[in-house]
Amino acid sequence: MIAAADYIHTTIPDFRLVLIGDGPSSGDIKTAAETRPWLKWVGVRKGLEKAAWFKLADVVINPGLVGLHILDSFCSGTPMVTTSESRHSPEIAYLEDRVNGLIVSGDASQYADAVIALFNDRSRLEEIKYAALRDARRYTLDNMVNHFANGIELCLSTSKF
Repeated sequence: MIAAADYIHTTIPDFRLVLIGDGPSSGDIKTAAETRPWLKWVGVRKGLEKAAWFKLADVVINPGLVGLHILDSFCSGTPMVTTSESRHSPEIAYLEDRVNGLIVSGDASQYADAVIALFNDRSRLEEIKYAALRDARRYTLDNMVNHFANGIELCLSTSKF
């Protein structure tokens, strides 16, 4: 991610990256932030504070593991850009390439190029943002519970023979 962000910042000097979260790479992130004034690591954020950071963003840059935070991306109308090579949680199925986000193949420069292209095509970015917001209404807790309950009812009503 840092290599891609460096490339993006070189091409788009106004680019800023705010990293939310914590984990095994946080030491590398802190070190990178010391030499990059355009990179800010804020650690774990939850609730309204996390929502505010997402709302400020144009895209969510996540070349690594995609999990439930894709729903944060959708709820804020902030499309996620990830890679096809990473190991992802099942929620990656919610991300439709070039519809509600991007799934990029290749190395850091190809990933950065895809992000830059999206920044430079504001109408495409707005379309993807709209699709992300639309899908926030699709992937709700209520819908998940209803689908689960309907599936159980269907299984119970089906004959074993």
